[in-house]
Amino acid sequence: MTNNLLVLIHLCLNFLSKTFKGLYINMLNKHIMENNIAFWAQKRGLKYSFLSKELGVSLQTFSRWANNKTQPNIIESYKLSRLLNVSMEQLIKEEDQKNHDLKI
Repeated sequence: MTNNLLVLIHLCLNFLSKTFKGLYINMLNKHIMENNIAFWAQKRGLKYSFLSKELGVSLQTFSRWANNKTQPNIIESYKLSRLLNVSMEQLIKEEDQKNHDLKI
């Protein structure tokens, strides 16, 4: 009975570590996207009010994306990447953005 309990504890701890790792990675990606939205908007000289209007979302919604409160869905992310004239990869990945100004 003791071995079964140890196995159960091990499985639970393994599950929790994977779950929290996934949450951490998701939180990290949100932070990266937040930084990239701000970087590319500033680099392109585009105001959040303009971008939100072009995307058909409220300024409050756009501000939530830019402040790491929520994330745009995949369609909104694609439209945003087009408005910012960057690839989706540049929008969601952590890179040295100063050296990766690609037009698409």
